[in-house]
Amino acid sequence: MNNNPYEPPQSNVSGSAGDLSIRPKSPKVIGIILLIFSILGLLSMASLIFSMFAITDETLKASMFPYGETYSLVTFVIGAISTLFAFYISILLIKYKDKGRRFFNYLMIYSVISSIISLGYILFFVLDDFTSSVAISAITSTALGLALYLIIWYIINKPKVKASLN
Repeated sequence: MNNNPYEPPQSNVSGSAGDLSIRPKSPKVIGIILLIFSILGLLSMASLIFSMFAITDETLKASMFPYGETYSLVTFVIGAISTLFAFYISILLIKYKDKGRRFFNYLMIYSVISSIISLGYILFFVLDDFTSSVAISAITSTALGLALYLIIWYIINKPKVKASLN
């Protein structure tokens, strides 16, 4: 025991309870954000299903699905599967499970590949003009999405974060 009034008090806390308090918060924060986006994605999927079957006006339907119904249906099915997978990953990350980090890496690889394929499809098969606002918007949103994935990938795979996961 040091009686010097100018030194901060020292704690003798040790063991597992002390170790839990120094865990990085980034897996839980990323998990919560991913959970929110997964829920929003599932709600979006539900509204898309409703609009596919409820809207009978063909001109309105064509404006809602500008890339074609087949493309929309394929992306819907794949998107639903990846959204459910992201929901599962978010639960694992909130619980500090290393499986969630590994699965997030797989989801990130899938998202990068699918974003590039989707961008290529839109640019080369749907649009005639690469300088249109739709093309610029597609390129910008894909680039920003990829940058965000890389930032999150870096954070979730830091050695300190990896060590904190079970």
